[in-house]
Amino acid sequence: MELLRKVTKHLYTPITLVLGRICAGKSSYCRQFPDKKHIAVSNIVRKLSGVHSRKALQDTGSLARLISDEIIREIHAYDGDVLVDGIRQYSIIRRIVKEFGRGEVGILWLEVPERERRKRFESRERPNELPFRQADLRDDDMGLSTIEDWAKQYGRVIHNY
Repeated sequence: MELLRKVTKHLYTPITLVLGRICAGKSSYCRQFPDKKHIAVSNIVRKLSGVHSRKALQDTGSLARLISDEIIREIHAYDGDVLVDGIRQYSIIRRIVKEFGRGEVGILWLEVPERERRKRFESRERPNELPFRQADLRDDDMGLSTIEDWAKQYGRVIHNY
């Protein structure tokens, strides 16, 4: 945790990690900034694993090294000024910060009450193969609770509802 203790709190960094629980609106938030390159981790995971369902995507924790390599490659390709959304593993954040430096990486945590996230989850156009609570808990199994605690302490919290 020491490496990540003092990441930048604001959006005006070359690299901003947009974090949050399921249905917190991470991708929607990123679309508000068309001048920044948006890297969606779910797209990287789909490309690396060949899976597309939420349940299968949440079972790809063993790909952390490959995922972080691809995120870092894409950030370098765009020379910063990027928003990265959907990281679920602390080890990936650690690698990004180590690669680019603490002052270059900003952290945003999108905070949304559970009832609002559940409503968003249930109104999605594509069918959900898991119930909301189970999908939310699977993110915790990947380490999202640790990321949430850390991001709320060292990043900027945005109430996104």
